[in-house]
Amino acid sequence: MTELPASDVQQLLYVFGAGFLSSLTPCVYPMIPITLSVFGANKEVSRAKSFFLALCYVFGIAFTYTSLGILTAKTGLVFGSFLGNPLVVIFLSTFLLFLALHSLEIISFDFGFLQTKASRLGGRGFAGAFVMGAVSGVVAAPCIGPVLAVVLLEAAKTHNMIWGGALLLSYSLGLGMIFLALGMSSGLLNRLPRSGNWLNGVKFFISVGVLAASLSLLISLDSQSFHELLQLRNSILLVVGVFAAVALPAAYISYQQNRNGGKFASSLALALFAVLVFSERTQKNGEVELQWLDHPQIALERASERSLPVMIDLYADWCIACKKLDSKTFSDQRVAQKLSRHLVSARVDFTQETPESEALSEKFGVVGLPCILFLDKSGAEIPNSRISGFVGPEDFLKHLESIREPV
Repeated sequence: MTELPASDVQQLLYVFGAGFLSSLTPCVYPMIPITLSVFGANKEVSRAKSFFLALCYVFGIAFTYTSLGILTAKTGLVFGSFLGNPLVVIFLSTFLLFLALHSLEIISFDFGFLQTKASRLGGRGFAGAFVMGAVSGVVAAPCIGPVLAVVLLEAAKTHNMIWGGALLLSYSLGLGMIFLALGMSSGLLNRLPRSGNWLNGVKFFISVGVLAASLSLLISLDSQSFHELLQLRNSILLVVGVFAAVALPAAYISYQQNRNGGKFASSLALALFAVLVFSERTQKNGEVELQWLDHPQIALERASERSLPVMIDLYADWCIACKKLDSKTFSDQRVAQKLSRHLVSARVDFTQETPESEALSEKFGVVGLPCILFLDKSGAEIPNSRISGFVGPEDFLKHLESIREPV
């Protein structure tokens, strides 16, 4: 059984945590005791039955969201191509901005009609618990919508239905974990912290995460300029860090005095700080850089001269897994040395459709990114050598050994 790379496990844990955080929002948390009692998980039934009722409820949540994840990932190739269009990126970034403003209660969306319809479905018993779980996402939409949108965006970027489903399954389990815990022990209901202003704190941190996702999308429009700006990151981090340090107390005061401008400024400062810190770590991870040729034909000519195979990395700015390959695998010193000695490396930018990208897709039957092709010096693809998806440094090195001999 293949083990998941540490980065994938980390991403699943992040999404699980986001799901649990979503269960602490004002649209979900105060309704937990009522929800459990509606489908029959209460003190009047046995602990085992109460747990299995809660489990059916969580299965319902998982069914809905995992299906969404698979569907979103399946259509990810088309979606990813759209992300090469600046207008689409701006639209998505603006959409996430509005969701963040909704989390901050600066603007509001009326989900009342959907909530009323959804809450009428279900009923008591195992089937009722499952149906209630399946529609609970609609009921909780006002609060968890921003988080769900970001997770679905990540699923779409993977172009992998299994991984997209796994991301949403992890999110669902995080969202339903509190129901399972209370289903095992109804006595815990009396120990739950009461609803209060702390729930607004949860929504505030959700808004920070959504704003960070919005900023990241905007950065992808001109990532080169952003990386050049990061050359001054120490000074920038110092300035933004000062604002971030006062953001939490400023947010607390803004909530007390209901100042929308203060809430937004505080969350934006924290989101910008998070984006800069993450980018700084990515830069440090990528200290070892490969020299990529821009055109496969030039790579083939050099490969023929040196009697070496060719590696062509099909890359796009909107492809998260492509960026993970860049920062985790290609930046590894062992991988960089092996590639520079034994292969000629080329990279083709698929961020926007071009005649070259279309020709490569048609010639080699490329259906999604990331995709790494290995060609012999004559330009023919080496059998069973293609990589589709993220591969860590260790597995990548093993893969290079397996394809080097036949060439």
